Amino acid sequence: MMNLNPETTLNLRIDQNTKLVIKQIIVYDQFSEIFNSLIKTYSTADHICAYTASANIRILQQYGIQEGLIKLKDMNFVKTFVGDMMKYVFESRLLYAKQKWDKNIEKIKEYCRDWVANYELSDYMKTLQLENVYIFRHVGLFHQDLFEKTQNQERERIIQDETPFKDQPYFIYYPKEDKYIRKDQFTIQDNHLYIFDTMGHFICGWVKNKDKNNKQITILETIPHRDSKTNKNLQIFFI
Repeated sequence: MMNLNPETTLNLRIDQNTKLVIKQIIVYDQFSEIFNSLIKTYSTADHICAYTASANIRILQQYGIQEGLIKLKDMNFVKTFVGDMMKYVFESRLLYAKQKWDKNIEKIKEYCRDWVANYELSDYMKTLQLENVYIFRHVGLFHQDLFEKTQNQERERIIQDETPFKDQPYFIYYPKEDKYIRKDQFTIQDNHLYIFDTMGHFICGWVKNKDKNNKQITILETIPHRDSKTNKNLQIFFI
């Protein structure tokens, strides 16, 4: 079994008045064989960070941080939550794919195997109606080079959901109220839980405000060799 280095911390001085302390906890390995049966059943990609981020945040929200971290050590327990989102995404994709490609089985299979998009994670979380769980999302239209590579429903939803924020690097989505919030209209609070889109990888965590300019951020990582503390696409949410 891989020996994980479970906790590391980065102290980051943004300017004279602003300091971030980012703590990363590796809770488990998302590439563990325990998830293989789910990946096969729901024909998804083997990079399952969106599914694990949603599972982790649900467990933290339901059990609290202290007990939730203990629950996350039980991979079979986590697997149930991961499978719930996989089922939702698979069924949603299958419905869209059949309408778009009819009986082109290979095209449908290819579509179902793709990585999870922001809108899919948001749509799933909306069904759960969890209190104080927010999603920090980068704006696809703000990154034109990346947006031009999108297609199908992802492209449609970026245009539909993100056009009001096209001049912003990110926005915050509150699934419980289906609410899209501009960054200058949102206040990070100690009782919130967050899913972070770091552009290519989803993680979750929480933030403690020492004061206006100093924040203690804890993130839960599910790729043992990955250091998300240094990810600029994470840090931008707090600068």
